[in-house]
Amino acid sequence: MSNSFTPPVPFTVIGGFLGAGKTTLLNHLLTEPSGVRYAILVNDFGELNIDESLIASHDGQTIALTNGCVCCSIANTFIETMINLVNRIDEFDQIVVEASGVSEPERIMDIARLDPELNPSGIVVLVDAAEVRNRAVDRYVGSVVCEQLRTAELLVVNKTDLVSEEELAALEAWLDELAPSVLRLKTSGGKVPPALIFGNVNSFSKNTPTPEKGHPHDHLDHAPLPFRSIALQSDGTLEQEAFEHWHKSLPPAVIRGKGILHFRNDPEYVWVWQKVGQRSTLKQMPTAGQDLDAKALLIGTMEMPLTRDLGLPKGLEEMR
Repeated sequence: MSNSFTPPVPFTVIGGFLGAGKTTLLNHLLTEPSGVRYAILVNDFGELNIDESLIASHDGQTIALTNGCVCCSIANTFIETMINLVNRIDEFDQIVVEASGVSEPERIMDIARLDPELNPSGIVVLVDAAEVRNRAVDRYVGSVVCEQLRTAELLVVNKTDLVSEEELAALEAWLDELAPSVLRLKTSGGKVPPALIFGNVNSFSKNTPTPEKGHPHDHLDHAPLPFRSIALQSDGTLEQEAFEHWHKSLPPAVIRGKGILHFRNDPEYVWVWQKVGQRSTLKQMPTAGQDLDAKALLIGTMEMPLTRDLGLPKGLEEMR
């Protein structure tokens, strides 16, 4: 079944206070051989450690890479840069914005919520395990740091190798009180599987770390344990009410979900579904009367239920 409908491009904001590891994470994305064409908006090119062999062109404002990714400077021209990207939207699979260390990522995400060609795909905030609690009580920046943590959809607790087990446990207890509903991952060196951030199953490897067991949140530990993914498709009889009830009741072991769906009771639209941690959204898009293949992807830990135990709503089934 062919279809010329182009879904909106996922738009992710990477936030966190100065020194939390945002740039290190972006460097990993640019060098990961995932096949994903990222448009990454950064504040300072000088902070990026891009291998010269990967650079196809550089005009001072934009670095084009040989793997299809681009890096754009937004130091003084954020709105202009975003307009230019939207005009070239079919050239990219994912837009990633590096928020400045003292900004509120939620406000940047508002851009994606207003533009129909962009799909809000998560606010990821990096946390410096050794410094964040001190920053949070600073008289000048404490309120900004706490707001970044509360409005995140995924917290990456970075630099865990710089703190003791006791200090890390104290930090987690503090985060439980400050941001109790936010999915949390632990790592060091800014190493996070892109699939956890963007829902791209091709980014997984068998040796990536996975959230650990026995906590209301899912945490990324250092142990090299695998993830699982489940690809789903619709047979055309999916009801919107049933799907909404289902996706809101998915267990915490389902870390990411995404899909393009077509509901029987609303044939004039397709719906773009995104799940990051405990937050899940459906965004309505017109189809201009086109037919559509509906499908979804779930990514989770090894504790994610098997397909037969997920309680799939009628009209949704595992892809064969």
